[in-house]
Amino acid sequence: MKKGFKKFEHHDVMFKNIDKWLFRGFLLLLLINIVLSFMDMIVFVFIYLAITSFLHGIQEWKFDKENREYIFTWLGTGVCILLGVLYTLSITGV
Repeated sequence: MKKGFKKFEHHDVMFKNIDKWLFRGFLLLLLINIVLSFMDMIVFVFIYLAITSFLHGIQEWKFDKENREYIFTWLGTGVCILLGVLYTLSITGV
């Protein structure tokens, strides 16, 4: 059970800083959206998850090509983008 819920470990300080600043920007946009209500909150979540998942895939590809785990990470990015588009177009029943 612990393997399924492991924390992502960064291999590079640059990627760690990018991830940290993306999270801060995500929180700031959510707070602004709460005040102004210009977009559905779940769209921000899909965008944030897609961007961070893609960056994690780049990091896995860059530092651990033999493992090929980046393929599954990028597939998850594609699924996240697909779900975001389907939700935005009101195709899903969510």
